Amino acid sequence: MNIGKRIKKIRKSHNFTLEEFGDKIGLSPSAVRGIEEGLRGIKKGIGSETIIRICKNFKVDPNWLLFGEKRSKALPIIVASPKSEYDISTKLTPVPVINEVPAGYPAYPDIDDHISAFVYLPKISKDTFGLYVSGKSMEPEIADGDIVIVNPGIKELKKRELGVFRIHNETTIKRCVPIKDGYILQPTNPRYEPILIHDDIECIIIGKVIYKIIKC
Repeated sequence: MNIGKRIKKIRKSHNFTLEEFGDKIGLSPSAVRGIEEGLRGIKKGIGSETIIRICKNFKVDPNWLLFGEKRSKALPIIVASPKSEYDISTKLTPVPVINEVPAGYPAYPDIDDHISAFVYLPKISKDTFGLYVSGKSMEPEIADGDIVIVNPGIKELKKRELGVFRIHNETTIKRCVPIKDGYILQPTNPRYEPILIHDDIECIIIGKVIYKIIKC
């Protein structure tokens, strides 16, 4: 079932006509029909504001609306072990872990003053760093106190990939959903609302999250 069929299911469950449903979400009846018939998808016609209106007005789980499921695909989990627990032939890279991405990063990439720990991981690219997670917006996928491993060399995120973003000097971890007029930063926890990003909002992609280390 694609997003158009899920939207049609929402409309039918409320016994709304195309016109009535369109009034609720700010679209014409023909636009709603085009979405339901698959002629307009996320990238070609369903704007971010429309998606957010549907979620708010009809109490819909954003993950279900966008992806057809209530939970996003899980990240790979790694266990950060002391060097002695790896085979002696395994080449390990010390990865710095910080509590917050410093202001000005990556224009000022030196994070030495912000390092609170190191984890040793194999096959990790240069400049990769760990970030302690603070908050509950990505639960149950990522919990408060977990560590995410970030590759700042990857700035272009595909649909549903997890990234670290800075919005108005605040750092957030979210899944990225490209749409026609920008993109949506999607939390996993349904109690938190998606963040709409468009040209008027200053947002920097710090990097892609490639692993998580669960809190023990």
